Amino acid sequence: YLVNTASPTGTPGTSPDYTLIAGAGATGATGATGTGATGATGPTGARGATGATGPTGARGATGATGTGATGATGATGATGTGATGATGPTGARGATGATGPTGATGPLITANNARITSPAIVQVGDGNAVPLTNNNVINGALISHVAGSTDITLAPNQTYYVTYEAATNLGFANQGTSILELQLNGGILGGTQSEFNLVGLSPTFPVSTRVSQSSSAVINTGAGANILTLVNTSGHALDVEGTNINIVKLA
Repeated sequence: YLVNTASPTGTPGTSPDYTLIAGAGATGATGATGTGATGATGPTGARGATGATGPTGARGATGATGTGATGATGATGATGTGATGATGPTGARGATGATGPTGATGPLITANNARITSPAIVQVGDGNAVPLTNNNVINGALISHVAGSTDITLAPNQTYYVTYEAATNLGFANQGTSILELQLNGGILGGTQSEFNLVGLSPTFPVSTRVSQSSSAVINTGAGANILTLVNTSGHALDVEGTNINIVKLA
């Protein structure tokens, strides 16, 4: 700026006391920034030696344990004595439940039974069976007998209760032994032998001696056919009368 007066006032650019001689030129373009290459990393300096560890200081003394006395136990409080409440009344009885169904009927042990007899006098040879003439009662299908036969047929693999009774006559001239026994399939049923021995009786004994013989047993039958008989095993013939055999199949 050129000063036009001896004592200018104001500021250049705004006061007429200044005249602009030359203005600032336009700003040139910014030059490219040059980036130099990064220099190589220098070597790491050696690590200094670790200094020696200083000595551990002495441990301070443990403080004394407190030894204050334990306080006395307080007295037990008195037991309460409140009155027991009265028992409430018994509740009403509930209604009776319905009756349960009736169980199945169990086996009837008398469903199979028989009474087979021979009332008349019949002579039975030694080792022979007594013939049975009457089927007074036969219930069920597990006992069978043909009237007049000596054989009673029992079902296989069953249990029966059997009893017999018969009277035998021994003439005076044939004083001796009278033996009857039950046999199953030709073999004696143990404990069913009934025996009378009249040997040595006085000659004044009546001409005919009649004795009653009986026994009973529980028996098990085997597989297949099972034949029950009442047999004379006296060693001689016998006159047998009033014979009856009763049989009940057990469950």
